[in-house]
Amino acid sequence: MRKELDNWSLSVEGETIQESLSRFLIAVDELRACLNPQKYPNLEISDEGYLWFNILSPLGTFEILAFPYGFGHFPGPALAISFPHKPENLTKDFLETLCDLSLAFPNLSVFAAYAPLQQILKAYSENKLLELYTLEGKEEIHAISSQVEFFPYFGLYVLVENRNVSSIEKLIKEIMGYFNKAFK
Repeated sequence: MRKELDNWSLSVEGETIQESLSRFLIAVDELRACLNPQKYPNLEISDEGYLWFNILSPLGTFEILAFPYGFGHFPGPALAISFPHKPENLTKDFLETLCDLSLAFPNLSVFAAYAPLQQILKAYSENKLLELYTLEGKEEIHAISSQVEFFPYFGLYVLVENRNVSSIEKLIKEIMGYFNKAFK
């Protein structure tokens, strides 16, 4: 059945919220199976409540995050290719490569998300969902990076409306190839 799902759309206009969410989750699971078939199942829920899975590469682990209704001020449905980072490990070359990729492919944005540690602990102790602050573009990310302990989400935000599993799989593989080539 895997081949039949290559053309499965991540979103279809006019579907109910329930149908839309089911469609998106089926697509994310199929994408996970295509990109990391040796680890099954490999879907997890982040501390912030988002679905994600890992992809191993020569550069380390990439995380694919699923945002069926968007994330912060970013619209959805979307996926993110994330490389969690401590700001002090953020190199200019790495950020520039992300910016180059965001210009080379349609519907990509460089993004980061964070929350201060005290805010994280307070949200959990009050049984509340954590609100992350979202940043877009290298200027915003550089401006705040000295004040942030960790970016749990950092990388490329990909709008997936009107895309199918096969086209997103191809895009992610192209992005990973670009990174592997740039940082050999």
